[in-house]
Amino acid sequence: MTDSKFFPVVAVSGSPAAALASLRGFLEKGGATGLAGKTLGLAAQCAAGSCACVLVAVDRAVELHELPASLDAPGGALVEGRTIGKVAALQVVVQTPSLAFAAPTVQATGEAFTFRVEPTEGPGVYRVEILGDLGHGPSVLNLFTLRAGAGGKDAAALLAASAVEKTAAKLPAGAKRSLALFTAFNEIRAALGLGALAGEKRLASCALAHARDMRDTGFFGHTSPTKGTLEKRLAAAGVKGAAAAEVLSVAGSWTKGLTNLVLSPSHLAQIVAKGHTHMGVAVVGSKRGYIFVAVMAEM
Repeated sequence: MTDSKFFPVVAVSGSPAAALASLRGFLEKGGATGLAGKTLGLAAQCAAGSCACVLVAVDRAVELHELPASLDAPGGALVEGRTIGKVAALQVVVQTPSLAFAAPTVQATGEAFTFRVEPTEGPGVYRVEILGDLGHGPSVLNLFTLRAGAGGKDAAALLAASAVEKTAAKLPAGAKRSLALFTAFNEIRAALGLGALAGEKRLASCALAHARDMRDTGFFGHTSPTKGTLEKRLAAAGVKGAAAAEVLSVAGSWTKGLTNLVLSPSHLAQIVAKGHTHMGVAVVGSKRGYIFVAVMAEM
């Protein structure tokens, strides 16, 4: 979820029970302040005699009613929900089993909205993404999968795993994260029979400036409070009139950053867009992790 403010709490101890007890003590002593109304996630993992328990609280922008179990009902699945707070330009992107993309019509009345997902390609995994503008351009508000029929692989997950494997095999030890992401994007395009994107210095300059702006200003999105939209930022970098797109990710590694992007239908659609010919990639470190920015254009 790229639109959200995260509130992580980590407790480490020698056993799951001890880690949970530590976390519970923190919450009972006032650590729970500010968690009201947030979505909570809890996970624990143990290795080498140490157990970590992590609680993450997330500000939500949409709330979904109970999701359909599958797409096997006649007419597919009806998804219902409501927006929370100010959400503009609500839209939905559905990725089909063949990695094609569709945009179902969203019916909205006040905060309530509905849309229908149909199994247009038959059995397989359909990845559904809800997008909205929270003030900094389109953001991912929710992402989930629905399955039609029995069997069928998750094509996007397999594509991401393959790109990571092939890229890691090609890169020298200690290669830059930006080079890794650039190479992985072209591995994905090659797997789908698309031409490779060429590197372009002005696009890279635009990507780097935006990554630093997000790090220094503390926002995350495509529209900068100070530098404006991608079109304005490209013009400032000396690129005018080009059909362009931008993808963003925050992660602790290039492999996770890539996977986040590939598993997002709206981002993958830009990575594999047939019209793009050039790309610039930038990565900067921040308190939240590495910020990955890729700007692609037809030039």
